[in-house]
Amino acid sequence: MDTYTVESDRNVSIPYTSSIKEGDVTLEITKDGEAIFSETLPHNQESDFKLHMEEGSYTFSLHTEQAEEIDLILKLSGE
Repeated sequence: MDTYTVESDRNVSIPYTSSIKEGDVTLEITKDGEAIFSETLPHNQESDFKLHMEEGSYTFSLHTEQAEEIDLILKLSGE
């Protein structure tokens, strides 16, 4: 999906809006090939995840066996 680089250790808030018509979609965040976060997204919700991220690059990806009409908006901000 996308890569996000953290320049120094910090807490990160990840607000999101999800809209999924059908099926399950899991958001996974990896660093150096290792999953540090994985959560199945609710079908229609606005909320946020809070994570402590260390310096480095993180990959955000979506995983699903079958889903329809997926709309996901993520906004990353450091604290």
